Amino acid sequence: MSLIMGIETAIRSLRAHTFALDTIDHNIANKNTVGYSRQVAIFATTEPMTNVTPPGQIGTGVKVSDIERIRDLYLDRQIRSELQNVGKWEILQRTFENLKALFPEVDDPTAPGLKTQIEAFWDAWKALADKVDTDPLNITAEKTDVYNRAYELSNLLNNRASGLINLQQDLNNEMRTTIQNINTYLKLIAELNKQIVNIYSIGQKPNDLLDKRTQALAELSKLMNLNIETRSDGSVFLHVHGHTLVDGSKFNSLTYIAGKKDSKFERIGLFEYQGARPVDITDKIYEGRLGGILNARDEVVSWYRTQLDTFANSLITVVNKIHRGATSSDPNLAFPMDFFTGTRATDINVNIQLNKGMNITAQADIITGYMGATPITEKMNIAKIMANINNKLMNSWVQSNNQTIYSYTYIGTNGSLPAANQLGLGNGQIIVGGVTIPYYSTDTMGALVNRINSINPEKFVAIYIDSNNNTKDPSERGLYIFSNEALTIEELGDTTPLITNAGNMSLRRLNLEERIYSAAPINYENAIEGNQILEFTAVPLTFYTWDSQKNKFDIEAKDPGSFVGPPPEYLGTVNIIYRGNQYEVEWGTIQPIAATRSAIIAITGSGSFVPESQKFFFGSRVVSSNANQDHSLAPFFISDKDGNLLQSIKLLTNTRFEDYYDSILNALQGEDNSAENILAEYQAAVDQLQSLQDNITKVDEEQELMLAKQYQRAYDASVRVMAVIDEMLNMLINRTATQSSNWTEI
Repeated sequence: MSLIMGIETAIRSLRAHTFALDTIDHNIANKNTVGYSRQVAIFATTEPMTNVTPPGQIGTGVKVSDIERIRDLYLDRQIRSELQNVGKWEILQRTFENLKALFPEVDDPTAPGLKTQIEAFWDAWKALADKVDTDPLNITAEKTDVYNRAYELSNLLNNRASGLINLQQDLNNEMRTTIQNINTYLKLIAELNKQIVNIYSIGQKPNDLLDKRTQALAELSKLMNLNIETRSDGSVFLHVHGHTLVDGSKFNSLTYIAGKKDSKFERIGLFEYQGARPVDITDKIYEGRLGGILNARDEVVSWYRTQLDTFANSLITVVNKIHRGATSSDPNLAFPMDFFTGTRATDINVNIQLNKGMNITAQADIITGYMGATPITEKMNIAKIMANINNKLMNSWVQSNNQTIYSYTYIGTNGSLPAANQLGLGNGQIIVGGVTIPYYSTDTMGALVNRINSINPEKFVAIYIDSNNNTKDPSERGLYIFSNEALTIEELGDTTPLITNAGNMSLRRLNLEERIYSAAPINYENAIEGNQILEFTAVPLTFYTWDSQKNKFDIEAKDPGSFVGPPPEYLGTVNIIYRGNQYEVEWGTIQPIAATRSAIIAITGSGSFVPESQKFFFGSRVVSSNANQDHSLAPFFISDKDGNLLQSIKLLTNTRFEDYYDSILNALQGEDNSAENILAEYQAAVDQLQSLQDNITKVDEEQELMLAKQYQRAYDASVRVMAVIDEMLNMLINRTATQSSNWTEI
């Protein structure tokens, strides 16, 4: 082995440790660079020289075999997974905060809001009812106050509904911005893929590029859910449930596409095939900020719109029924007068015909009997009925199903004035919610209504709609009982046989029925999505039809016999509890709504779709036709077991006005607290994982300087070795073969 070999070994050491020191410099320079992974020079021996005599191998020095990127790839995957959840719940938590701004009562029960306006509306009716009892001729101021409170309530409902729609529109706009950000990262990752593959192909390690790509993947994961696969050439393949996002150096852009039908809220498309229309991948996005936006826009805010519209629709329906009942026998009105107009929170308004409250009917004339041929007219305090509606069930009431009688029709007769020998016939009792109410053959329906209302108006009230043959909806004519709970109604006859002649009418012929009504018409964009399987529109009702050939839902059929086409994952069972027995009604993908309805009717004897009001109703009625038998109306309960058929038709059971809005506020408070906690948990998980990763990847200045000193000492030692070899070479070159005086003498 020559001295030159020793010099080469020393030079290799100098080069290797210089390289290592350069790596230290690079680490310290990027100490504050986001996403930077510490790099370490890996030393390895160079190829040894084999010696023959004596046999053995002699080392030839050191080299830097690799610059290793210190990073835990498993932690990267975990961080990306948690970032998807963080991105989603950041949007949801912010959405709930925005919703609380629309419903300030959540944080401050005394804050002026809908709750205050609702209470003021009922209080105004109560004040009017009290004035009707004490001074019925001077109620102008109280009627004006009812009108003003109703106007303020309807205006605030309009405002809140508009705020919810605007919040959805803001989320839709944010979806557009998020899509642009996603496309920026997709393009960046594709470009980094290209560079990384090129560097790997020449045998180098693209550590800094890998850091940039890891950071881009983390940022992208916070924006949307995606699947990441690493290929052998160093590139990553990105897809979302089989739809390609990045493949090597190529990427496919996301875009926003028009929503279904006339929706102003857009969906997400992917340009997966060159020259083709974008593929709708909205259903594939459920995490990240984009998933959070879709969830907030189409489910969270939509749910609160539904609740607000349900409240408004029920308020319109019940208040209008009572006010129509008060005006239905007025010969001066072409039609019974509605109190509210509209169908939901966005368009509810006070009827302009009320003339600033002057035409509000606070009390109505009702015929309770006859004196000879002269009708006996009594007053019915309509305001008292209205004042007690707040604690009544919203979408459930008892009503008769008979269109041939009026409030002035006698009970127990054929409707004509009773002959003297008929007095006493048809006497009996009805038991409403455990309260016994007598009736007599000398009573008109009006007398029975007044008697019911005199019992306990806080528990139940009654109204009779005559319609004067001039109603917009003749089927409305009849008796209505609104209660604060599901009622059990029994009808008991006395010992005197009831009149059974075919031309006569007994109370049992009213066909009393407890009905549960849907809150239609309420239709929204993308109604087939989420919890919706059909939507209520103008007559006729629009149903989605499953087309097995196209493998999608169409909306061509428009009659109640059409097929309802819910997504297969929304199949379910409807539970019916009727007369103490529980029944189950299954419904499925290819299921006519008429078949589901008929199955319920087969159990309860009732159920239909009313085209005039665009409402479904289900209920239970008295089924006995034998006039001599006692019969009762048993409670009827309907619930959705594991599907959401009832959510789609928006049936409410046993829910009171006074409780419903509070339930909305409580739900918002609970969801906001839950979202805040969930976000904190996911963020804590990210912080913990990132802390673990930082312990591995972050640059420790002290550690780097310590390594630098080690490399410096090795460098210095190699220099000293070279100095020794230099002296040896100097001795060898300068002193070997020097001229000697002894030689000349020879």
